[in-house]
Formats: sequence, C-alpha cells, structure tokens
Amino acid sequence: NKRVPIRKKTLLDGEPIAEPDFTANHLTLLSMIFDRPLPESPYDRVAEDTGLPKDIVKTVLVRLMGAQNEQGYNQAKYSLERAKNKVTRTQVNSIRESFYRCIPFLKEYDLLCTGWGGRLQFIEGETALAMFEWATETNTPILNVHDSFACKKKDEERVTEAMYAKREEVLNTCAERLVKTT
Repeated sequence: NKRVPIRKKTLLDGEPIAEPDFTANHLTLLSMIFDRPLPESPYDRVAEDTGLPKDIVKTVLVRLMGAQNEQGYNQAKYSLERAKNKVTRTQVNSIRESFYRCIPFLKEYDLLCTGWGGRLQFIEGETALAMFEWATETNTPILNVHDSFACKKKDEERVTEAMYAKREEVLNTCAERLVKTT
C-alpha cells in the first residue's frame, strides 16, 4: 500500500499511527455479497494477465465499478484516454476482459459497468459510521482515510478486528437489499 509521505510522519495524540485497511475492498465486498471466491491478490492477477501495471488496473476498476451502463463505460474510456496517465481504450477493454477471466463471478452476475460502485460506497460509508460509533464507545481515536482507519500504532490490532466485524455487521443488514435492487 502506497502511503502519502506526510502521513508517514503524522502523529495522533503525539503517537505514531498505523493505517489498517481493507484489501481490494470493492472486490472483496462483491465476493462476500455473492458468496463467491476471490483469488488472492486480484489486482496483481489482472496486472499479470494483461501485462499492465497494478496502479492502472486499479484505476480502471474504479471506473468499471462507477459506470452505470455501457454508455458510462465508453465515457470512462474516453476520459482515461485523455488523463495525465493515459490508458488506451484497448487497455481498458483488456483489463475488463481480464477481470472477467480472473474473477468469473463478475461476469456471471454482471457486476461491472452496472452501478455497483455506488452501492459498495454506501456499504463503506455505513461501515465507517459503525466504526466511528465503536471508536466513541471504546474511546479509541481513529481517522477515516478512504478504506482505512488511521489509529495509534498500539491500537492497530483492535481497530483491525473492529473494522472487519463492523463491515460484516453492515453486510448482514444491507447486502440482501442491495442485491434485490439489481
């Protein structure tokens, strides 16, 4: 996990921080919701399959998850082609097909370019709210940074356990409802 250099020097109450995070969170959430296996290191797998760098694979997946439909997919390809770190349409198509090969349930359940990104962000938001409630109840200072929770280094294990427990609780309460909306 790349960390912004300033965050490496950040202190919480004068103590060094840790940043436990959810690995491949959107893919993991989909794996959990649809009860399908996720290969170990899915981004590495797709990067190896396509011969493209992992950071490009991750960037493209964000767009694939965010697209609502094929028109959104085409718009994503257009914007990626014009981005600072250009990704060609051919590369985007190759990455999409690789995700389907490496993680077959994505194609089986039609999970790319169908608006799942917003649903998964909802789960992440609900998980963050549950984490803040837990942190308040346990008097554990945390800072939410994307899909991680910065905490005092000494609290890392407890925070990590809470993260996974709270995500599971959130999934148990809303996953069925999210699947029915497709």
